[in-house]
Amino acid sequence: MAQSQAVQSARTSPGRILAIGERQDSVSGLWPTLGVEARDIVAVASEDEALRRIQDEDFAAIILIPSARDSNLIELARRIRQCERSRETPVLVAGGAAAGLSPEELREFVRAAAHDLKEPTRTVASYSALLSRRYEDRLDEDGREFLAHVIDASQRLETLINDVATYLQQVGAGPLTLSRVSSSAVLAGVLLSMQAAIEAAQIKVTYDSLPDDIPSDYSQLSVVFRNLLSNALKYRAPQAPRVHVGVCEDAAEWTFSVADNGAGIAAAHRERVFGAFKRLHGRDVPGTGMGLALSRKIVERHGGRMWVESELGQGSTFFFTIPK
Repeated sequence: MAQSQAVQSARTSPGRILAIGERQDSVSGLWPTLGVEARDIVAVASEDEALRRIQDEDFAAIILIPSARDSNLIELARRIRQCERSRETPVLVAGGAAAGLSPEELREFVRAAAHDLKEPTRTVASYSALLSRRYEDRLDEDGREFLAHVIDASQRLETLINDVATYLQQVGAGPLTLSRVSSSAVLAGVLLSMQAAIEAAQIKVTYDSLPDDIPSDYSQLSVVFRNLLSNALKYRAPQAPRVHVGVCEDAAEWTFSVADNGAGIAAAHRERVFGAFKRLHGRDVPGTGMGLALSRKIVERHGGRMWVESELGQGSTFFFTIPK
């Protein structure tokens, strides 16, 4: 019985990535870059085996690895999409057109690819919304539900494209060009942009007096605060939710903290949450699993560190440092 439960737990692990292809060694260096641990990779060589696994198991993402005698990746992706369990799982291609590019060329490739992907995604979303507005009264309950799924999926796809592109822009990039930034002004701007979501969640946000002169990048620091606050909103406590932004300093660095009284994180997952595509609650909670991975990359480009202290059911405190 215990063994059966362990197998079932492994099969529903939300952080695992399925890598499909014969040339697994060609992407082995990708996993540390994405913050993915080797134990989270399920490597399969054949398409048939991959499709069998997909029918029985849940994965956070699926990576297709091209080979010299390449099969039709588009057809494989289509077959993956036809499977109920993987219909909404992100499917990415490793290598391919981007193989052999320098970091600068890769970032330009990502920018161009993201731009080209977003255009048809927005078209699907726009026309689906138009159909909903004009013809909703002519659709039965099933039709309205199907159309709502299309709109939701296209919106989540656009968010995923944006998040992956933003994350990959950070990978391999050098240190940021820093200026003197007011962290209190950064937080104020983020809170203003999130005001509607904060009020809807009925969450109480408090904060210390933050330093007005730190070496940072305004937009990048905004991304970090926004991701950490969004995380607190998603996993807030059902009663009297609250979040506090704090700061302390020593001779070498500023240490910022974002503490909540929400769901908390089990000890086994405290490091894994910073990996790309890690969604500990699956699709029950909205998001792409890229926010914390991106935030850590940004902090590391500042020369700082990011970590979390948490107990399951007792809330979480995310810390990050900015060197002076």
